[in-house]
Amino acid sequence: MKDSIGKLFIRDGLISAAQLVQAKIKQKQSGIKLEDSLVSLGYLTTEQIKKFLHPVPPLPLRIIDTGLSEAFLVNYL
Repeated sequence: MKDSIGKLFIRDGLISAAQLVQAKIKQKQSGIKLEDSLVSLGYLTTEQIKKFLHPVPPLPLRIIDTGLSEAFLVNYL
């Protein structure tokens, strides 16, 4: 079964279990998304959530880092 976003935030050390409980209470009271609740309580920033939900992969610096063969890449130059 998939972990909830809140549990993933805890797993990665972004929030504590107590903070998740408080955010869920606020979420239910306000009818907002959990992420918005975490931001409004000051536990996370919008930027932290964006980086967590949409991580940017590292830029490959060498051909081998791309996972593609050199021959394949040369054919597309």
